[in-house]
Amino acid sequence: MSNKGFNLLPKKSEDLIRKEKKRDSYSIYYTFLVFFGVVLWLGLVVFNSFVVDRSTNEWKDVNREKQSKINNEYAQTRRVHGELVIKTKSIAPLLNKDIDPETIFKVAEQAFSINEGDVTIVGYGRNKDGSFTISISATNPQVIAKKARSLRNLNMVKDLSVDEVKQSPLGNQYVADFNFLVDKSLL
Repeated sequence: MSNKGFNLLPKKSEDLIRKEKKRDSYSIYYTFLVFFGVVLWLGLVVFNSFVVDRSTNEWKDVNREKQSKINNEYAQTRRVHGELVIKTKSIAPLLNKDIDPETIFKVAEQAFSINEGDVTIVGYGRNKDGSFTISISATNPQVIAKKARSLRNLNMVKDLSVDEVKQSPLGNQYVADFNFLVDKSLL
């Protein structure tokens, strides 16, 4: 083909030629920037796989070793501890019924005043079900009935029962056993 010495397209201005060269050089920079980002990402992936994963696996191995040491060397201690936990849980209902021993003395002070000479407290007790027992001695049965009413009227006393009233062998005293529960919420 023959080359003609003229071009039908208008000649490009110097300004336009400069802009095209600048654009072409920026395209190369952008390509290198994307390439650098991909290389950096690959570097982080390689770093993660060789350094971080290896470190994580080493820590997992250390944890496995310590867990096996706990399982093997401290098995007896763990068994004893487990037994203690089971025993503690089994006595929990009894401990829930446990009330400070001072409670029975507070009830006795309120129901049976010390100044009364006709009533004497002869015994205190604690039953297996968590209830308390107070044994009193009085000169006549009406005093025992009066003390039972005063004990029943106390807010903290629940489920009062008089288990037995008996006359002492000498015949001049009556002995009564009062059983009751104490309401913990009213203490």
